[in-house]
Amino acid sequence: MGDLDLILKRSPKYMKAICEMGDLNLTLPPDFDGSIETYVKFGSLEVDDSIDYRSEENRIVVGEGKASELFVVCNMGDVEITRTE
Repeated sequence: MGDLDLILKRSPKYMKAICEMGDLNLTLPPDFDGSIETYVKFGSLEVDDSIDYRSEENRIVVGEGKASELFVVCNMGDVEITRTE
């Protein structure tokens, strides 16, 4: 219960973030290349306009989408994905 801010300084190979209740803010590194599988039950998903991505069902693909694999689950709250400059 509460908000979760994850600021990634470099791209992980694999990461799973689960937020049961509260907002989740994920900040990607500038050179992020990977896919983010998102599951938001009661809330909204927002991706910053500065991120060049394509959407495939529940998956957000940035770049080629092969270097990193992230899973973001939020049952009750909003998810915001941004990028550091």
